[in-house]
Amino acid sequence: MVRLMSENIFPGITIHSFGEGQMGQLIQTFDWSKTSLGPIEAWPQSLKAHVNMILALPTMASIFWGEDLLQIYNDTCTNTMGTRHPANLGLPVKKGWPEAYAMTEALFKRIMNNAEVVVYSRAFTPLERDGFIEETYFDSTMSPLRDDQGVIRGVITLGSENTELVLSERRTSMLRDISQAIITPADHFQSLMDVFSSNPNDIRFSCLFLPDDVGSQIKLTASFGIDESDKKTQRFEQFMNLVREVLTTNKAHEINDFQNLIPHTPIAPWPELTQKVILIPISTEANPAKGVLVFGISPRLKFNESYRNFFVDITLKLARILESEEQVRDSVKIHKSYQFLNSVIEHVPLMIFVKDAKELRFTRFNKAGEELLGYTSEDLVGKSDYDFFDKAEADRLVEKDRATLASRKVLDIPEEKIQTRLKGERLLRTKKITLYDEHGDPEFLLGISEDITEKKQAEAQHRLLLQEQAARTEAEKMIQQRDDFISIAAHELRTPLTSISLQNQLIGKLLPTLDLSAGFQKITTLTQNCQMQIERLSKLVENLLDVTRVTTGRFVLDKTEVNLSELVVRIHKGLEAESNKSKCRVDLNLEPELIGYWDAARIEQVLVNLVSNAMKFGAGEPIDVSTRIASNSDGKFAVLKVKDQGMGISQEDQARLFNRFERAVSINSFGGLGLGLYISKQIATAHGGRIRVESEPGQGASFIVELPL
Repeated sequence: MVRLMSENIFPGITIHSFGEGQMGQLIQTFDWSKTSLGPIEAWPQSLKAHVNMILALPTMASIFWGEDLLQIYNDTCTNTMGTRHPANLGLPVKKGWPEAYAMTEALFKRIMNNAEVVVYSRAFTPLERDGFIEETYFDSTMSPLRDDQGVIRGVITLGSENTELVLSERRTSMLRDISQAIITPADHFQSLMDVFSSNPNDIRFSCLFLPDDVGSQIKLTASFGIDESDKKTQRFEQFMNLVREVLTTNKAHEINDFQNLIPHTPIAPWPELTQKVILIPISTEANPAKGVLVFGISPRLKFNESYRNFFVDITLKLARILESEEQVRDSVKIHKSYQFLNSVIEHVPLMIFVKDAKELRFTRFNKAGEELLGYTSEDLVGKSDYDFFDKAEADRLVEKDRATLASRKVLDIPEEKIQTRLKGERLLRTKKITLYDEHGDPEFLLGISEDITEKKQAEAQHRLLLQEQAARTEAEKMIQQRDDFISIAAHELRTPLTSISLQNQLIGKLLPTLDLSAGFQKITTLTQNCQMQIERLSKLVENLLDVTRVTTGRFVLDKTEVNLSELVVRIHKGLEAESNKSKCRVDLNLEPELIGYWDAARIEQVLVNLVSNAMKFGAGEPIDVSTRIASNSDGKFAVLKVKDQGMGISQEDQARLFNRFERAVSINSFGGLGLGLYISKQIATAHGGRIRVESEPGQGASFIVELPL
């Protein structure tokens, strides 16, 4: 928007249409030749661009262009224009919105003459959009618009309507004021009318009708906005008949021609007369009507559900207060309530004390407080903290008291130490609350304290017990891991050793009986099998050594320039026999010339481990191996991905998959020490990269290695 003020932002742009939206089509077909703008073909390109811009906006947006400030607006505006749409399209603002232009004319001149940007929030704007001038409020920003030569030729307004929000807040605030006015003892009904009169925008006038002292007749108890002379007329008596009917039927009633019933003068701030009035019975669901409230409805507001509910809420609040007053008048109940409260305070197992707000001297102490501190109420009342505690402790307590009184909030002190007379040092949890007089000034400080000494001791013992249990559980877990590892290692080492033993026994039996020239192939096969098992043993031992190197900090890399894709191809060829055996085809999708500075042997170790696992768990389905280059805020990195279509891995198993000796499946189903992924993670981390897994049960698994370039 700042650029709209200072320069032409659409150089060299040629625009021929305004889209397919409702307003775009309407603008396109409108006869602009009858306006000062002339036909669209003659418009400056900047204006066309501005129009296209507001048509694309989701918020309310209007353009006022030329000396006459002709209005062009978007689809969102039509929702708030009422009957002014589409008539206002192409009209000068002072003709399209005369009621609002009287307030905004100066703003338009400032923007056009001084290139200013004007921002206003919740601005009152009178609008006639539904047959009457309505009280509305908007948040808006008004900025200058320039033509192709950079000359200011118009104004753009962007904003939103918040009338309902403003009205809701105003009415909510008033409801709070009403509560305070009604509970004020002296002449509270007239205080209620005073609150009503403070908001003539919502309540034009009001009358409160209640039964007389005898209860046989209803009378006007309080009012505002009605002249005394009007109350004595015959027409007002006719109006009283309607009031009695509402009281009897306990149903609200609306009058749409109140001026004809009781002529009256307009009430500020609006010049219009009040025509619509609502009469509402003062009642709750449980009781009959106790009276009637009459409200004059604003001629500048829509009488919608929220407006009606506002009056209903006022009436319901008054009804509940009146019911409460009846209870308050019962002195016996009040006295019993006081006795009950006093009994509760004395017998509650918490220390309760009261201090005067001025000097912070004790005025009340219950039995629990006496037992805790070791003093009687007679010892405490009229004294301060300085009479019972040392100066440092008393200073601390008084400081908390003053903070509570100043903040006017409940102060919660989770733990505070206090020295008692007979029980030594105790630990308390205390809440301090300010009590106010009828003027709203602090009068007393209420304190409620719970002795939590034993509770805290029990919690400390419980925490110690939990720590011991956690340590015991961890030790048991480590023992279980050790036993599991010994079992797995024994199983993994026994398998190749047994095979080598059997192969050697077979060679021993065959050698005496074989014609060496004819049995050479059998011996070769047996020795190859032995070599395979020896290599398997070597791999297991090397994995264990790698774990030792990681643990002791002797895991080092020998980095050289490596083409990752070529390394993948070489490893793929080396695993062809294993691929054929597992019936898992390996498909490659490689980034050519993916070169980085890594330890080739260690990266090969990672890839062989991942591909071997994919063959082991891949259920005979194809395996995809891919490489690519990616980047993030830290720079570029190589991505190596091995994806199988096997059984998948649960989220729970993924969380522990890269730990030592962890396995996602039972050793009874698949062999291995559970070290391959752990070592792969250490290799990736040592390179400054990472390894992760993406999988769902039954959906296969993708292992992804990321290495910095």
